[in-house]
Amino acid sequence: MVGDLGSHAIDLAVWLNGPIREVTAMTHRFVAGREVEDAGLFLARFENGSLGSFEATRFATGYRIRNLLVTGPDHPYSASFWKPGHIIGYEHTFIAALADFLQALAAGVAFHPDFEDAQRVQLVLDAVERSAASGRWTPVAPRFALD
Repeated sequence: MVGDLGSHAIDLAVWLNGPIREVTAMTHRFVAGREVEDAGLFLARFENGSLGSFEATRFATGYRIRNLLVTGPDHPYSASFWKPGHIIGYEHTFIAALADFLQALAAGVAFHPDFEDAQRVQLVLDAVERSAASGRWTPVAPRFALD
């Protein structure tokens, strides 16, 4: 749960607010026999002194409240998708990310998220798992070189 759903929230929070220093977490399995938790939440202390709260669950049903038409000429990816007026789906976000990566690669410029960004998220996820097991505030391990 935290690893697949929460990783996106962690990535966004770190991108917006900087590195997370330590966490305290709780996780729970509602479905017996499942290998991963069904719900989790954690508090975070960021290196800049601010606090954050994160939660994710597999049991939220969701609610569709609006439709967004993103194939108009003002959308930055309109030329990469269907003609104006046609809808795009979940899978198109991955196509847009791949297009950004390939364009950055061709131009020889840095692309984000990259492996270092992924490593930062994984280090937070590791601290969340350790904290949930211990019930204590747990420091996020320092980054290591990806040589």
